[in-house]
Amino acid sequence: MNYKSAILELYDEGIPQAEKIRPETEEYETAIQKMELVRKELEQKFPESTLELLNQFENAYNLYTGCELAESFRQGMCLGIRITAEAFLLKKE
Repeated sequence: MNYKSAILELYDEGIPQAEKIRPETEEYETAIQKMELVRKELEQKFPESTLELLNQFENAYNLYTGCELAESFRQGMCLGIRITAEAFLLKKE
């Protein structure tokens, strides 16, 4: 049986994807534009066979970073829950 924590279920199904990974900052927008520019330059310079390899790399990298994002979310939620629980316990004393 595969166990999936409630926090990971929330990450996978409870929050729209864009909310999880797209900061609304100028720095992020600049990084996206730079990445798209470099990608276009590579497409012009690489032969077709190398572009396929680049696509495979990007897909693998996206899977890899997706796992890191999910774990970061999980760790952040756990920290928030611990801090909230501690605050309630301290308030009662």
